[in-house]
Amino acid sequence: MFYAHSLENRGPEFWETLVDHLEAAAAAARRLGVEIGIGAICEIAARLHDLGKFDPGFQRYLAGAKERVPHSIAGAAAIMDCGGTREEKAVAILIAQAIAGHHAGLPDRTGSDAASLAERKGAFDFTSLSGPWQDFVPENLDGLGMTFAGSGSKREE
Repeated sequence: MFYAHSLENRGPEFWETLVDHLEAAAAAARRLGVEIGIGAICEIAARLHDLGKFDPGFQRYLAGAKERVPHSIAGAAAIMDCGGTREEKAVAILIAQAIAGHHAGLPDRTGSDAASLAERKGAFDFTSLSGPWQDFVPENLDGLGMTFAGSGSKREE
């Protein structure tokens, strides 16, 4: 069983499961995003934001171990491998930025700094993840390319 959060002085039977957390966050994000025309994009971002909690090391951390396992880069790295068109790749980078920065702020996209999104993605090893993490990663971003004013096309939700 994978958990999203632990509760002080309460056993795992009271903790929120990671699958429940990701599904609830995705549904809430879609509802909020629909209001501004980006419901599907918000849903994907929320579905991936805690993907790194499928790392057994993070689960040990929740149980009280002293190890630190950064969890935000997993979802960011996963979404950056999606997207076929130029527009979809742009959306993937925007989603990745939001995921990677959901606790510590937005990282630089590139640079030699180990904290940049590109460097963190390059250093991430998906073999550290267990459980159904791949079920949360979209196969592609078909139809999620953003259109901009003057582009002549309109996105649908």
